[in-house]
Amino acid sequence: MGITHFGSISAFDKGYYVGKKDEEIKVIDSNGNLIKGLNIASGNIGTSTVNAVVTIPAMSIVTDVLVKINSAYSAGATIDIGDATTADGFLPNASITEGTLGVYGGTVATRGAYLYDSTNKTSLRKFYATATDIKATVGGSPTAGSATIYVVYIKLA
Repeated sequence: MGITHFGSISAFDKGYYVGKKDEEIKVIDSNGNLIKGLNIASGNIGTSTVNAVVTIPAMSIVTDVLVKINSAYSAGATIDIGDATTADGFLPNASITEGTLGVYGGTVATRGAYLYDSTNKTSLRKFYATATDIKATVGGSPTAGSATIYVVYIKLA
């Protein structure tokens, strides 16, 4: 696999882009035209009940949300990722194995209603006109566990 480096960003020939946390990643076509600017924001959670993980700026579209379990949660723990309107809009707890280390949300069909239409089997995006908190709701009163939430979004204005 070929790798091209652009400052702090590396582009792989299979379409993956790696950059620093919380920095904009610009995707450029072969003619040098900007395709879109992706932003990756992240936040850590523990055992608190509701965590405002990332604030998405106004006029943004969320394209992906991933959860990385860093330290296994104790038995009975649940994690939902959403916003103030729909607690599991991005990733429902049924799609996360809280007691097992790993990354969850990478499979399209496991995402919440904001990112996947299970009826038509298509990916979706969530638009926010105003700044909005992306929240992690931890249930089951765990005594141990930690995770990092990654939110990928495009800022339109």
